[in-house]
Amino acid sequence: MREYHLDLIVSYGAVPVIVPRVTGVHMLLDSFEPIHGVLLCEGEDIDPSLYEAETTISPEELEEIKLLHASDTTIDKEKDIIELSLAKLCLERNIPYLGICRGSQVLNVACGGTLYQDIGKELGKSTQHGKTVVHIDYDNYDSHRHVVKIVENTPLHQWFMDSFEDGKMEIKVNSYHHQGVKRLAQRFKPMAFALDRLIEGFYDPDSYNPEEGKFIMGLQFHPERMRGHESSEFDYPGCTAAYKEFVKAVVAYQKKLNSTYEVPNSLKLNEELEIRRKVIVNSFSVARNIYAFGDKFHQSKESDLKPGAEFLESNTALSMQQQKRLKQMGATVRNASSYMERMKQNEEKEKLARAVMGKMTVEQLSDLAFFYHMMGTICSEVLEMKLQDAVSNIDLPDLDAF
Repeated sequence: MREYHLDLIVSYGAVPVIVPRVTGVHMLLDSFEPIHGVLLCEGEDIDPSLYEAETTISPEELEEIKLLHASDTTIDKEKDIIELSLAKLCLERNIPYLGICRGSQVLNVACGGTLYQDIGKELGKSTQHGKTVVHIDYDNYDSHRHVVKIVENTPLHQWFMDSFEDGKMEIKVNSYHHQGVKRLAQRFKPMAFALDRLIEGFYDPDSYNPEEGKFIMGLQFHPERMRGHESSEFDYPGCTAAYKEFVKAVVAYQKKLNSTYEVPNSLKLNEELEIRRKVIVNSFSVARNIYAFGDKFHQSKESDLKPGAEFLESNTALSMQQQKRLKQMGATVRNASSYMERMKQNEEKEKLARAVMGKMTVEQLSDLAFFYHMMGTICSEVLEMKLQDAVSNIDLPDLDAF
């Protein structure tokens, strides 16, 4: 992640949180929740085993490619797993996603598309258009540009239309890659082609509406770096549009997500009920501390426990919301034996699960994590609806006995 990306993200009002390339972090993506958008950028080649790599490249040519593009051809499987996990998460939840260069390739692979393992060796052999395009120039790394043709009625057309010249829907873009999209995943629509017909940009038209928090897009070129040497002036006014619209979608998605999980206002009690509520809360707190620390902690009178015990006895049919609150206050004391039994069973199940998963491959574990993450999301949404229904039907308990 380079500073150019971060500068634009921040300038449009979003806060970037970096996901580190650390072994196992793909299993901990829940730690980064809530995720309102994902930006994936440059990097090494994607492991060809992750897509159907149908290639005519010989072993000798592969060695030539490794020598020529040494910094790119070193496969980083951990990074592949992390980034594919993030891409699939965005696709499952319709989280805004912007992929630049490798990030666009990750997006295509995540949806079942394929890549050219080397454009020069594969596309150069098969092109019938008589056009040779240099997609990476190490001698003129940042200044190199090549022409791309923009597809009409796409976001790129909207962003760059004021820069077209001589009636041609073309712009010149930078290029830092030796791989690219070979077969575009079915859900995507191309937005730009190089003169050798390589796809330089694509998006999901069914998931593009930044005002509503929808944005799924991949760009092979780097619009954030399309500027003069040691200059802050961009080649075209539309260069920053992808980041601006991406952040717009991120903000809209955040608002939509927050409204989904809006918490109902708490019930307001009169002074007498508020006093009784505090007595019961104190009783549960005492019970919780006894449960956690044992009798040595308990220095209060037995009467301190009585209000909570009577409350439990008189309210056996608790709503789900009440049960949740009571558990938070330590009311599970009355179920301590069954709770410990469940804990023991869970430990045995965990040991068995670890033994089974220890024999699984990284890819199988990644797919398993995706599945349970999706199930967890669905469960949370259904539970939230049920809790909201339960809260609307809550009746205050009869506290006259206290």
